[in-house]
Amino acid sequence: AGVEAKGFEHMGLDPRLLRAVSELGWSVPTAIQARAIPLAMEGRDLLARART
Repeated sequence: AGVEAKGFEHMGLDPRLLRAVSELGWSVPTAIQARAIPLAMEGRDLLARART
């Protein structure tokens, strides 16, 4: 399933998290973040794995 590259600001994250992400210099989530964060925000259980 394709995941559009959108910034963290489109994920419905708490403003404090958005500020921290910005301070770290992150602007676009990685593929695993783009897939996992929305599921976690729905309260779903998940197990994720990604190459580092």
